[in-house]
Amino acid sequence: MNYQNGMSILVAIHDQNLRETFQTILENDGFEVVATKTGEDTLRAMDIEKPFQIMYLDLLITKNDFWSTLNSIKNLALRGKTKKLIMLIDGATEQLKDYEMRRYGIDGVCTKIDMDPSTLLARSHEYADK
Repeated sequence: MNYQNGMSILVAIHDQNLRETFQTILENDGFEVVATKTGEDTLRAMDIEKPFQIMYLDLLITKNDFWSTLNSIKNLALRGKTKKLIMLIDGATEQLKDYEMRRYGIDGVCTKIDMDPSTLLARSHEYADK
């Protein structure tokens, strides 16, 4: 299925290579992609862009106060700025508890190392179809 109908994804990843890889793969599949590298850029994009169907949020996107940024993202999501929030984590930092995921409105968690192109597209199609 090709998503050239304007389905949009926000890719909030601090690492430039990974961010550009996600963006290229998703754009080649027909998604509209906005890519950000900091928590501030991410909040700004959520505030001014049209709503996103999916947001891939890197756990390392903020250098200072991750939980405050995540709470701001949750508040914007509650206002309809994103439908699905997927947290990207390093394999060694899988400390997000179920209650934290529910509290912050996180719909899923993926380890960055497991996000090869086919997995990224499968995950994106799955969430876009919901």
